[in-house]
Amino acid sequence: TSLQSKKNYILINDLVYLLKLIGPYGKKNFYNIGSNNLISNSEILNKLVEITNCSIRIDDNAQTILEPEIDISNLIDEFEFKPSHKNIWLDNTLKKLVK
Repeated sequence: TSLQSKKNYILINDLVYLLKLIGPYGKKNFYNIGSNNLISNSEILNKLVEITNCSIRIDDNAQTILEPEIDISNLIDEFEFKPSHKNIWLDNTLKKLVK
């Protein structure tokens, strides 16, 4: 997908935290789980280039996919959930992945 494509990522620690809360304490039958950390391919690749000094090639015909934000208001209201922001964990996560 193109550099402008964006996806909704969630830190695994946030996901585990939510699952531990929703399982025993959730009041609803369904929850949208997400972080609304929409991260573009550009952000990921720029960070990878910074970390690894690699080079990249871009396909000019790549499709752009923009995932919508996920409504996590139930998680915020019921559990006071505050997702970890991408700026906090993107760098650390990518550094671990490239090792």
